[in-house]
Amino acid sequence: MHKINPLSVEELVAYMFDNQQGGSVEQFQNDFSETVLLICELTKKCYVGFLQFENHKEPDEQFLYLSAHVYTLVESLYTSVKLLVHGFLAPSGNQFRVALEAMTLSVLLSWRGDLLLEKKSNRLVMRNFYEDFLKEERWTRSHLAIKILDKNRDKLGLSTDAMSLLNAAKDLYNSYSHVSLLSISAGIVSLDRVLFGGGYEHEQKLLFEKELHIRKQFIEKVPSFLESLYKRFS
Repeated sequence: MHKINPLSVEELVAYMFDNQQGGSVEQFQNDFSETVLLICELTKKCYVGFLQFENHKEPDEQFLYLSAHVYTLVESLYTSVKLLVHGFLAPSGNQFRVALEAMTLSVLLSWRGDLLLEKKSNRLVMRNFYEDFLKEERWTRSHLAIKILDKNRDKLGLSTDAMSLLNAAKDLYNSYSHVSLLSISAGIVSLDRVLFGGGYEHEQKLLFEKELHIRKQFIEKVPSFLESLYKRFS
């Protein structure tokens, strides 16, 4: 198994562009090398943020679960971009959704008191999220995390703008879980040109440029998010 050093931007860039898709990756690199380099530089900053959690002295069990979700956030964001580089648009979107859910769950796991949870439709109760998470109660599942966060945004100190960003991103990437015009466009370049098993062509530049921009905007916010999360919990 190939192991890379997330603190080396050079390794992050090299691994991002490894030549699994031949010429299509080279074309992607020609079109987006500067943006990918910036994302890899940001990924390094994100990983430095994660190291605060990993190096925390005498973590309790709840902190370890929090750290695992922080790692998943950082790793999933990088993997999402790597999949995009190789032309796997729908899997990249799904991986980005994993990152969103990991971020949301990390906030919920950082709270040591009770939160407002929806056990059943329109039945709200105050419960300890972490304790229910350990029991694998259905209302603590990852796809419900943003909804729980929204109901507790004032207590958790989240702005309306932050929640709007998370909800908009979640709605966007939910479309990758099912066949849609967006997912179809990744494989069908034109009526007489299709890609099979991934790949990228220059004619798709606008589509992939938009996707890269969304990821870059999100990753830019992660280092400061991790810094504030660590300070609050530790």
